[in-house]
Amino acid sequence: RGLVGSEMCIRDRLRAGASGRVALGVHTGRGGDDPCRGYSGTRGDTGERPQTGRCHGAGRGTAVPASDLSHAEVRAMTLLCLKGFSVRRGGKCVLRGVDLSIEAGEVVGLIGPNGAGKTTLMRAALGLIPSEGYSSLAALPARERGRNAAWMPQAREIAWPVRVETLIRLGRTPYLGAGQKLTDADHRAVDRAIGRMDLGDYRQRVATQLSGGEQARVLIARSLAQEAPLL
Repeated sequence: RGLVGSEMCIRDRLRAGASGRVALGVHTGRGGDDPCRGYSGTRGDTGERPQTGRCHGAGRGTAVPASDLSHAEVRAMTLLCLKGFSVRRGGKCVLRGVDLSIEAGEVVGLIGPNGAGKTTLMRAALGLIPSEGYSSLAALPARERGRNAAWMPQAREIAWPVRVETLIRLGRTPYLGAGQKLTDADHRAVDRAIGRMDLGDYRQRVATQLSGGEQARVLIARSLAQEAPLL
């Protein structure tokens, strides 16, 4: 689900501009060194996959060429792909030329000083703020994006004094049509998220009246209720 990795090693999988200096990627030592399997190209280009060398060695498995995989298999492997990704804020380029891919089973840590652009990169990759280049998530319609990635921002803001269970149910929004009620499957997903965060006794509590740590658990549960492959 993009949450758990094993035999992790570190390499430079993310390149950012000098202003950001965010340059750490974590991966599980599986697959090749292609930064973007399943890359479909930026708008207006040919859509051909970039030609990159593959890095083999101890701890690395055999890479399966993308040409040998179906489109569905490639998409299932790559949860997020950025290619030539840049972000401008206030007319200034704060992130430039970022190449990054995250696959199922990986845990990726984004490390850098305050103000380097870590949160900006994540928000832009999700299509929440304008960007340049290619993001596999930002290219999707909003509802489809919500089914593919769950996002818990650093700031814990709960706008309304709603019950904990009501707040967690919002995680199922990407699966509902206009005016549609939660299905049995939705209720089961909510129950699983509540159970994983040990919030059974908090269901009827008002979320805004909880402590900061309790609110964080509720918001994590909302993200888990989305059951998205990438968190």
